[in-house]
Amino acid sequence: MANLRIRKLADQDAERVKLFDPFTGESLLYEPEIAAELTQQLREALADVETSPRPLLGVAIEGDAPKTAKLSERLVAAGRAEGWIEVEGEEIVHRSSGPPENPWGTPAHTFVQLTAVVLKTVDGDVRYKVVENPDKWPEETEGDAGFGGEVRWYYEVELEKAK
Repeated sequence: MANLRIRKLADQDAERVKLFDPFTGESLLYEPEIAAELTQQLREALADVETSPRPLLGVAIEGDAPKTAKLSERLVAAGRAEGWIEVEGEEIVHRSSGPPENPWGTPAHTFVQLTAVVLKTVDGDVRYKVVENPDKWPEETEGDAGFGGEVRWYYEVELEKAK
């Protein structure tokens, strides 16, 4: 299974000004009392100032999109929040997390299961079919998902369509 490498691209046309950072830049020596006073003044001056990083232009897949890949739930959730991932067939499932003698004695595992993940890249949509969802998988080869031992917090996907 090849790695899917995604690069976030910044909008370089958005104007930004780089300022000198006294905490990480050139070393300057001050007497302790003066250094403490300057630090406090700087904190007060910047207290209400928000930084504004470059806006996200989009994402690109480095190299060719792999035929199969694993996407973590965290990556999919972040991509959805940022708008560069769309999903299809969303379903929420709950699985026991406790030992066999008391399977529901601890908080349940909650999984978001999907049928497809679409990456909205700057080069066009890349659609992956989900072949295995996050779930609690059996230790044996026979049996139903949702029972057994191994918990997987990732989607196994297969390339369906790339533009």
